[in-house]
Amino acid sequence: MAEKIIDAVETVASDIVSATSDMINEALNGDGDDEGGEEEEEEVDEHIHVDERFIYLEHIVRSFAVIHSLISLAMLIAYYHLKGNIFH
Repeated sequence: MAEKIIDAVETVASDIVSATSDMINEALNGDGDDEGGEEEEEEVDEHIHVDERFIYLEHIVRSFAVIHSLISLAMLIAYYHLKGNIFH
């Protein structure tokens, strides 16, 4: 009984390994058919128009982006100081 179970597990494991390697080879080589119908799309430039009444929002968003970047940089430096002094 135990031998039958071992044989069944080995068979299933070899089938899984074989199927996985086939899928990897198809993905890497592009031999598989694209059944999903996915095509590569070109990147489209997106432009956002802001009405003149809300032109101040551009400055606010840009300011928040700079503040966010500075805080992120400060947190990154603090993290590295916390984990170990790599700057010394």
